[in-house]
Amino acid sequence: MSRRESEKLAKLREICSELADKLPGVDLDKLPAIESPYCEYNGPFSEPCAGFNYQGARYHIWLDSHTPGASWLHGKTLYKNAPLGIKYKESGYFKTRHLDSEKACNMLLIAALLLAIDFPAAKLAWEAKRMADDIARESEEREAQRLAGLQSLFTLALPTLKGASRAAESPIYADMVRAIGRYRFGEAWESFPDQESR
Repeated sequence: MSRRESEKLAKLREICSELADKLPGVDLDKLPAIESPYCEYNGPFSEPCAGFNYQGARYHIWLDSHTPGASWLHGKTLYKNAPLGIKYKESGYFKTRHLDSEKACNMLLIAALLLAIDFPAAKLAWEAKRMADDIARESEEREAQRLAGLQSLFTLALPTLKGASRAAESPIYADMVRAIGRYRFGEAWESFPDQESR
């Protein structure tokens, strides 16, 4: 066994010893030439999904946990789908196929996938996306709270402002109308006099 193949076997054993033990004597330098391997972490408690393209078809498999280990593939199904862009009933289309992950030819595909993926990088990418989503959600929540506060302020101010027909009669009238015009707070906006002319 070459040094390169030994390194691949060691990596595969670290990722999934269960699979490595089932491939004795396989030349890991001659695994299927898969394309576009990926791994997606979708949440702190959900299973990561790994996939690739091979001979025009799309494949993916759900893994057991976020931590590589012996049981990652136990009882798992390898899913095969038609290429992107092929619609239902078009030539080349087929329904999702459920393949046995422990069949020899499929184990070779999965071995090629696991060796091609940088799992720590994939997990970091998911963490970064989660942080970005959290920041965006917090920003949206703050904006919603701000607008709710403005709406409450406008509603409370209506009794004072209803009698004003010109900006000069109420120093804050013009600013309030402009603000309400920008956010269009329904009934509060409609309650102001002369809003169409301002």
